Amino acid sequence: MKHLITVLLIVFTTSAISQVDTVLLDNNHLSINLDLSKLMDTLQTFRADLTRIENSQRISSYRVYSSNHPGNTAYEINGYTMLYKQAEVDNENYIIKVTGKNLSSVDNVDLIARGIDITGADYSLTNPDPNGDWTNSWVQDTDSTFLFSIGYSRLSSVLNQVDGFVTCSVMLDGYNSGFPFLFYLDEGNAAPVLSSFSY
Repeated sequence: MKHLITVLLIVFTTSAISQVDTVLLDNNHLSINLDLSKLMDTLQTFRADLTRIENSQRISSYRVYSSNHPGNTAYEINGYTMLYKQAEVDNENYIIKVTGKNLSSVDNVDLIARGIDITGADYSLTNPDPNGDWTNSWVQDTDSTFLFSIGYSRLSSVLNQVDGFVTCSVMLDGYNSGFPFLFYLDEGNAAPVLSSFSY
């Protein structure tokens, strides 16, 4: 946010300088005449831009809320959430909790990977396919958090990929949230159990 405001201030400063009507240099004295009407318009535009940013719909973080793996365990590798084919139940590995701002005002939420709408071209997390398997869709948990489910089969079948990294993003009312959701598909391995780890 700090960098965004800095950019806006630079834009505002540049715009304000452009409102100078005349610059007179006389006997080493600099006189600047401003068009106050244009300057006020610039200030109003700047204020409107800040308000729009403050009220925008944004995702700030996500985490695994619950898991179908043994012991309700969430697995990660290098920051990517593991989706084990052998561990999913009803095409679901995890329920993901998304935290952000003004998310309750979102009408349409799509999960996108490599330009492909994982939720379906005519459907979304907020309006899932009734014949599909998105049993836990965009469900409000608190004022600023929502839940949705994800599983190996949902990503693998749409992307035609059985193993490897997948980066998804969420579209909020047609605008990319810019926040990456990182998953790793694993077709052949079982989810580890406690005895798999050494101490």
